[in-house]
Amino acid sequence: MHCRSIQTLQAQLKITTSFRWNLKATHLSFEIHRSITDADKVVWNSMNRKKNVFLEYSYLEAISKALVSSDNFRFVIFRQSFAVKGIAVFHITNFETGNISSNISPEVNNSLAELLNRSVDAKRKKYDILICGNAFSTGENGYAFAKDVSSSDAMNALCYALTKVLKDEKTSGKKISAVVVKDFYHSSRQEAEALYSCGFRSFEVDQNMVMPLLPEWKSFNDYLDSLNTKFRTKANAALRKSANLTVSELDEKGMVKYRDDITRLYEEVYKKADFRLGKMTFDAFIHLKKNLGKKMIVRMYFCENRAVGFLSGMETAGKFEAYLVGINYQRNQQLAIYSRILYDYIFIAIERKLRAVLFGRTAGEIKSSVGAFPVSLQCCIRHPGKISNLLLYRIFAHIKPSGFPLRHPYKKVTLEKIKEYRLGLQL
Repeated sequence: MHCRSIQTLQAQLKITTSFRWNLKATHLSFEIHRSITDADKVVWNSMNRKKNVFLEYSYLEAISKALVSSDNFRFVIFRQSFAVKGIAVFHITNFETGNISSNISPEVNNSLAELLNRSVDAKRKKYDILICGNAFSTGENGYAFAKDVSSSDAMNALCYALTKVLKDEKTSGKKISAVVVKDFYHSSRQEAEALYSCGFRSFEVDQNMVMPLLPEWKSFNDYLDSLNTKFRTKANAALRKSANLTVSELDEKGMVKYRDDITRLYEEVYKKADFRLGKMTFDAFIHLKKNLGKKMIVRMYFCENRAVGFLSGMETAGKFEAYLVGINYQRNQQLAIYSRILYDYIFIAIERKLRAVLFGRTAGEIKSSVGAFPVSLQCCIRHPGKISNLLLYRIFAHIKPSGFPLRHPYKKVTLEKIKEYRLGLQL
């Protein structure tokens, strides 16, 4: 539904107030832990069949014990009788908004968009929300169930667990403004639809920019050779611009040495985002490197002995996931820092013989220019309250994915191979 007037908005609010959680009976029981260390490590990892790094015990242990006190995690194990049938990660964190008007659908008139913007920004810019998923990564990183558990049973059990956390938080006096289950690829639409029965509604979010890596690319030069003349020239120009950058791969000691630089550069990127979901701390960041070891890479970029950027990424299920980055935007155009970071992600993934680079949501145009494709995503949202949270529900209903020109950097013969290869990536 798209509201075109305040009257339409008011009518929809009346409809929404009558909704209640509608939980079906479930044969899955669950246990909720406030610390991942209270869950059995072997049992937990046994359910992570796809080897998703964001569901690994070591990742969750690192990130949950080092984030600021406003971030709370819940770790859920689902069982049928005594058999473990699933795991899930819930994260209570802050959702921050900037000016939301730029992300409101053009079908909504200006007065309504301004109403929504004032209602959020003038009163408060931070909301506590309950997420099933990962606030710092894109994709299906919130849960895993056994193969013999249907989508309906899995999502209904998930709803029961979320409801229990909501009740506990309400009892403790904490106001949760929304519950979000993120992110669903098209192949998981049945799971998103199954959440409708307990009050969730879906909305599209910015696509994940995914770059398949052909098995025949044995080196970065093989990738460059696959580009058409225009984009190969563009790539070489960016690499020449960034030639004066000195690059260092950081271990834990190196990260400690450049702690202030990493924090400063991350803040530059974080502050530019219109919507901010959770905030990484340096302590959590370095704990991740300690726990994940070679699975995680952190690279720092220097110009004239001054740090001007960094990248981080993680190997997960045969793919390379871009994680946090930091950029000195004042030097970015001159030194092509961000372009160099994107090309280095590709270089690392090819060197590790991985199948794809998952670049994440932002900066779609430049990521498509290096060879990434947009993959649609949707989230599901539910509000636990009535009147106080209904306006926020309407805002999410009108959030639209960012549009951008899609670039076509590959030679025709390469593009045909990639189209076929994409089918096997299972996104």
